[in-house]
Amino acid sequence: MADYSAGTQMFSCHGFKEALDNATEETIGDVKAAIRSTMNKVIKGVKALTSAEIRKIYNVPKAILDERMSIFTARMSDLEATLVIGGRSISLSYFGMTAIAGNRRVTVSLSKTDRGTRGKAKTQVLKRSPASQGVSVEVIRGRRTSLSKSAFVAIMNSGHVGIMHRGPGSIKSRASSRGMKHKQALYENTVVSIATMFNRAEVNDAVVAKIDSDLESTFWHELEFYLNRGASSGA
Repeated sequence: MADYSAGTQMFSCHGFKEALDNATEETIGDVKAAIRSTMNKVIKGVKALTSAEIRKIYNVPKAILDERMSIFTARMSDLEATLVIGGRSISLSYFGMTAIAGNRRVTVSLSKTDRGTRGKAKTQVLKRSPASQGVSVEVIRGRRTSLSKSAFVAIMNSGHVGIMHRGPGSIKSRASSRGMKHKQALYENTVVSIATMFNRAEVNDAVVAKIDSDLESTFWHELEFYLNRGASSGA
């Protein structure tokens, strides 16, 4: 059963309470072990499903998406498993970016680093300059969008590839506790956060349906396993 509030979803399994209420001193450990195992198996499946459902809609690389979803597994002392979906927004450069300037085409490839998966600029020199110049991306699958003429690609010292644009505006100063604002001439284009992607109705509904389907059935299977294992070891 799902309960939704303030961006957090919590799921309860009626079988958990029933099994705990009926547990004896000898079986309580097996019941808790079954609950822990159930929650950890289901939450891993939820992470995989969430990633797949988001990628049906958004053209985001699996490696980039998965690294922004964290699992906190259940323990015997804390029978609660959590999937955290959040973190910073994803740079537009990861969404099938193609930047053409003159006879050069820049795209982004992914590479593994000590800090996780990062984008790497890949430049191709064309034989002739295409008629279509500028930067385009594909955020929603099947919908390629050309960005404004002020957009351009910048490669940071860290190797990060960003799509930038110039324009008036302001940002909060990190150095000031009062949050004084300072003008900023350059901005990096990002897209909606992963949490917002998750809250698309079709993604959210698929996750809720999977948990409602898997949680209780998995628990009774796990409970049978642990109780049988306990009986065998005690024989």
